[in-house]
Amino acid sequence: MEQDLQEDVNELRRLFDEEYPDRYTYIPITDELLARFIYTKKTPQRALEPLSNYINYFKNMDLRSVEIKDVLDNLTCMSIPVNDHSRTKEGYPIMYARTLGYNPSKFGIKVLMAINFLTTEIIQSTVEDQQSGVFFIMDCSGMGWSNWDPSSEKIMTEAFTNAFPVRSKGMVMYNINWLFKVIYKIFKPWLSKKLQRRMHVVSVDELSQFYPEDTFEYPIEAGGDLDLYSEDILGPCFEAIEDCYNKYVGILNAYEGEHGSPPDDQIDGKKKNKKSKKKKKTKKTSP
Repeated sequence: MEQDLQEDVNELRRLFDEEYPDRYTYIPITDELLARFIYTKKTPQRALEPLSNYINYFKNMDLRSVEIKDVLDNLTCMSIPVNDHSRTKEGYPIMYARTLGYNPSKFGIKVLMAINFLTTEIIQSTVEDQQSGVFFIMDCSGMGWSNWDPSSEKIMTEAFTNAFPVRSKGMVMYNINWLFKVIYKIFKPWLSKKLQRRMHVVSVDELSQFYPEDTFEYPIEAGGDLDLYSEDILGPCFEAIEDCYNKYVGILNAYEGEHGSPPDDQIDGKKKNKKSKKKKKTKKTSP
């Protein structure tokens, strides 16, 4: 690790230990993990809050309660990281996503959180990809009220903007309909100004105006040749997701084995304030 990066990592660790001295973190806070937040947020001071949010995400996701079968069954409804198959001309790994098959009522928020966490992990499996950032492409065809849950959207938007150690180098949403335009107006205020500038909401016909076809490989749904659901892509993707799931379940088990179960009196890393009970004063009556 380079000296400047190591100094930032050490400072982020110091800030974290100072702010959360008794924090139960669910996973070990390694130098490699802290470096990922430095890549994303540039300074230890800006990385501190996302690091804390990342730990809270682990707490709320509760990965060990999620069945890997549910993750894999719903993966193609959500996102497909294909960094080994498709990159932008600048070399950014691409995560393809779609809304057509997503139905919040069919599986819980924890499955959704697990899918987003695991796909984000494997899309930036190398230091180079962690440093460069990720490009997101979303097919919004078939969007309906059954595909949208406000609380889920808020959780995921906040995760990608202020919890996950991932840099968004751009996002394009295509095949939009009137409903998506309404929904986009609702969740747009949750996005950072930088992300708003990097996001384009377009029709398929408008896609090439913002991103010429040599920018990235167009999927079939966008008029290109990339078959996202071929065995060549889905096979390695499913294998990587399952390996990542097993890896983190093992990490969670090992951490709990060493540190015990999470304390009940901890909220976001800080102890609950115990209110002191005031004794009621009784009036003395004169005899």
